[in-house]
Amino acid sequence: MLYPVVFDEEGPTVIASLPDLPGVHDEGESREDAMERVRKAAVAFIQMLINEREDVPDPSPADGRLTVALPSQVWAKVLLYRGLRQKGQRKADLARALEIDQKGVDRLFKLEHPTRWDQMEAAFAAVGARMVPEVRIIA
Repeated sequence: MLYPVVFDEEGPTVIASLPDLPGVHDEGESREDAMERVRKAAVAFIQMLINEREDVPDPSPADGRLTVALPSQVWAKVLLYRGLRQKGQRKADLARALEIDQKGVDRLFKLEHPTRWDQMEAAFAAVGARMVPEVRIIA
């Protein structure tokens, strides 16, 4: 999940924003600092979208711009959320399919909560999907 970043440098402050996530921006003393802060803001914004049962926008092509990489588990949880919505299911349906309580299902959609990969795979299977990880070598 690589969202392109736009920078605005005003004196000693660097502002980073993510055009694909309206209103997500933060500032720092350097580009690196601003990027780390905007990454955290993006995760918080996406969590809000999930909590409010809204769509999570895909990142647009980078087209040479720097990108902010969100943690792989965040992206996996977004894909699980999308799969659940696409099937027209609710969290209660997933809880029944996985034979777990509502709190367990809620944790599957808490982006900052670490979830075991076997639990994620079981949840994907319950919505009729399979995780297929991809690794890209970066320079």
